[in-house]
Amino acid sequence: AIMSPLPRAFPRLSELYMKKLDQLLLSSGGKFITVTFTKKDGSLRTLTGRLGVTKHLKGGVSTLNPDQYVTIYDMQNSGYRAVNRSTIQSVTCEGVTHE
Repeated sequence: AIMSPLPRAFPRLSELYMKKLDQLLLSSGGKFITVTFTKKDGSLRTLTGRLGVTKHLKGGVSTLNPDQYVTIYDMQNSGYRAVNRSTIQSVTCEGVTHE
């Protein structure tokens, strides 16, 4: 599996994992993606949306650290969601799931 969760004890491997994740997310090219991740409360959430959606922005500047969070427009609930990169379990793009 390309993206199995890694313990924080291996920062170099974790860095490699984040690079793979970034490549995968960037290669989505605005297409629909499905991301499964662990929420702050510990529950698992699956979100279907797109990266790079700007149509619904109200102005202002994001205060989120882009190295830690990825912003996805949730198509089912019509809103932007910040997903902590380190909690992502799997990403599905064009019918291919990467775990």
